[in-house]
Amino acid sequence: MFDEAVGKGREQLTKSQIKADMDALLANVKKIEDYANNYVAHHSERPTASDLPTFKDLKETMEFLEKLLQKYYLLITGWQLSGIEETGFRFSYDWKRIFTFPWIETKDKGA
Repeated sequence: MFDEAVGKGREQLTKSQIKADMDALLANVKKIEDYANNYVAHHSERPTASDLPTFKDLKETMEFLEKLLQKYYLLITGWQLSGIEETGFRFSYDWKRIFTFPWIETKDKGA
C-alpha cells in the first residue's frame, strides 16, 4: 500500500507529488468553496444555475477528499482507513445526517 501511494522503492513523497495532490485538492473543492464563500457566507447576489454546485459535484468532492485523507493517513500513521470499497464508493458514515436536524440552538427557547 505504501508503494502504491509513494512509488515503488521510494521512502517518501516527492515535493512534486505533494504539490500535485495540493493542486488536485484546490481544483476539486473550487466550485463548492466558491459557492460557500460567495453565496452562503457573504450573501452575494443570487447565483446563476452555472454557479450552483450539484449534488453530483458534492459527492465527487467528498469522494476525492476521502481518498486523499486515506492516502495521507496511511503515510503519516501507517494505518489504513476504511470507507472505499473495491466494489464502489460508500461513505463509512452518514454525511447527510447533519442536514436532518436543527443544529444551531437559540438561547431563548420559546420564552
